[in-house]
Amino acid sequence: MEFKTYANPTGKNNLLMRSAMQLYALNRNQQIISADSADKHTDYICLECKEIVRLRSGIHRHKHFYHTAPSRNKCKLSGKGAVHISIQYHLREILPQGECLLEKSFPSISRIADVVWTTENIVFEIQCSPISAEEVRARNKDYRSEGYNVVWLLHEKNFNKKRFNAAEIFLRNSSTYYFTNINEHGAGTIYDQFDILYKGRRMHAFPRYIIDITKPEKAIPKPSKDLPIILKNRITRWPLHFHGDLLHVSTSNDLHIMTEAEKKYHSPQQRKMSSRLIETLLIPYRILFSTLLENSCSGKK
Repeated sequence: MEFKTYANPTGKNNLLMRSAMQLYALNRNQQIISADSADKHTDYICLECKEIVRLRSGIHRHKHFYHTAPSRNKCKLSGKGAVHISIQYHLREILPQGECLLEKSFPSISRIADVVWTTENIVFEIQCSPISAEEVRARNKDYRSEGYNVVWLLHEKNFNKKRFNAAEIFLRNSSTYYFTNINEHGAGTIYDQFDILYKGRRMHAFPRYIIDITKPEKAIPKPSKDLPIILKNRITRWPLHFHGDLLHVSTSNDLHIMTEAEKKYHSPQQRKMSSRLIETLLIPYRILFSTLLENSCSGKK
């Protein structure tokens, strides 16, 4: 399946700066102001750490705020890079006009959401760097307490690798998530993918399904005995999904292939074959170890 690409959200071929960026700050009247409306050489206050930030802009970068000095606190906003900002702009470009807010503050839970789709009560959390399963769980819980469903967009720079990390395993069994390869130029896509988790590893990955993030599907398909485990989990645990993802295409011809592939890796016969293969590969090492042990014992005598 081929990838689709999207044009730069600004309509220009500009290069986003690679350093950390943020798009909103507080002015001297404690009002939230966007980088597009800010003035250079004026001090603003970071929404997260409350330290001084200023506006930075240029021909080859989006307007954004930067910290004038290294943050004494652990500022989450200052850690956002060019790819992260590019994905935020991408979502603002494709979601309905007037319904999308970037870096919306939730004071009651001390959170700042990457992107909020206000009319659908959806928070999009963009994750380009490693994150713990506990932090994922905490954010989900906090935003749900405010009445929002969380959709995680995991960048393939650190996710969708051969070995699953704890955050991916947690999300796999708890809430809506997809992968993305959108780069700093705004090119790329958001996609879903069928794969098989076996002993912490991604044993087989199917072609990617390009999803339409502008079309949420709150009607979850009915459970079926023939569905792969990953889809059964989604049906019982995901509050919503999107047009074009695995749940949406679960009636396609690919479903049978997915189910058979999963059976292959989880069947007792396959596990027995894998065990025999490992035993065969270990034979030369065992012979070498035995020889070394015998030589060592002979030397002592």
